[in-house]
Amino acid sequence: MSSERLIITNTNMLDIHSLKFKPNQTIVMENNKFTWIGDEGSFEKQESDTVNNGEGKYVIPGMMDLHVHLSYTHKVILDMNNTMMRHKDAYWEYWALKNSQQYLNYGFTTLRGCGSHKGLSSLREIIDEGVIPGPRLKLALEGIGQPGNQEAFGPQHFLDANKELETTSGKDGVIHAVRDRKSKGSDHIKTATTGGVVHGKGSDVNLSLWRDEELEAMVSEAERLGIYVAAHAHADVGISAAVRTGVRSIEHCSMPTEETLDNMVKMKTYLVATQSAVNFINFAPEKVKAMLPPEIISKWKRVSQDANENHKLAFQKGIPIALGTDAPVAGDHCHSPLELKLLVQNVGMTPLQAIEAGTKTAARVIQMEDQLGSIEVGKLADLVLLEKSPEADITIFEDLNNLFKVIKDGKIVSEKGKLKHYY
Repeated sequence: MSSERLIITNTNMLDIHSLKFKPNQTIVMENNKFTWIGDEGSFEKQESDTVNNGEGKYVIPGMMDLHVHLSYTHKVILDMNNTMMRHKDAYWEYWALKNSQQYLNYGFTTLRGCGSHKGLSSLREIIDEGVIPGPRLKLALEGIGQPGNQEAFGPQHFLDANKELETTSGKDGVIHAVRDRKSKGSDHIKTATTGGVVHGKGSDVNLSLWRDEELEAMVSEAERLGIYVAAHAHADVGISAAVRTGVRSIEHCSMPTEETLDNMVKMKTYLVATQSAVNFINFAPEKVKAMLPPEIISKWKRVSQDANENHKLAFQKGIPIALGTDAPVAGDHCHSPLELKLLVQNVGMTPLQAIEAGTKTAARVIQMEDQLGSIEVGKLADLVLLEKSPEADITIFEDLNNLFKVIKDGKIVSEKGKLKHYY
């Protein structure tokens, strides 16, 4: 006996490979996958089908944000006074649940956590089991850092409270750390090869944090275990080290030399631009700037200017750029629509290329291109039904009324910004 099918007729469907909309498309979903796609007139309906008339609306693949920190909020990021130390694990896990579910309303059906509270592996499991609605989670869990350089990942009080980082050094230590993360359920490894921007005097964006032999050991062991390494890196000294040692994706990639960008092309390295995070200082409210030490503001402005120039050059050179926000750095979660806008405004993408960054390219980064990133028979049934075409105006994602339906695994999970509790 066949299971019930969800069918959407009369749509303009985006072919992510050609970046063109196909008119009059019918999309059939069954058992969480796309099972038939084509012209409406050639499809035979069944009595048990649930049929939705797409009314000529626009369909794109479910989108992905490849750089989020689900356990915390913008307020937590800016906390410089150790106030978070009192919070227990349940506090971080609650925020992770609340934050992750909001992404469904914006059409983001898959998220990659780049440094997460240990407890998020349980959240991933209960979402996968269908206990609660939520996006598909691909998690790094705790990052791998170096003793004495923890502030590449955040202020020490933040790391102590959120358990986001464990430190090690040397080839053997790195190999052990990778095995440890894998055994705990990490889908990939997160590290930092330079210091960060919002983390104060102790975090130098120009400091290289690993020796090549350590990075090579990290990458090699991750690949042996079937996962990969993503590296936070701002200055060229850390970006170039990550690229030449085989790191899969560079997060931020603010100040590479042109030689390093050329090597990224050669090594087929991905760039996750986090445009909204690197540019936040340019549009941050004055009350937020007042919370930041002068040295952080100065560093942030310098990184922002360099990143915009280099991300545009990287795109021109053909380096594959994937969508990632580093949320909640630029305000609370779900500023993914801003990231889409900045990929167009600052990097030089067309609106549909920006969507490609959050679908097809993102799926390749997380090694799920055979399951996600496009609307094709056999792939997981994630899609977004839009009231308007994004081709001329990427800002339509800022208004939740434009997101008519969001579908994950063949089920409607959100309608016009309202989460559907379908379980």
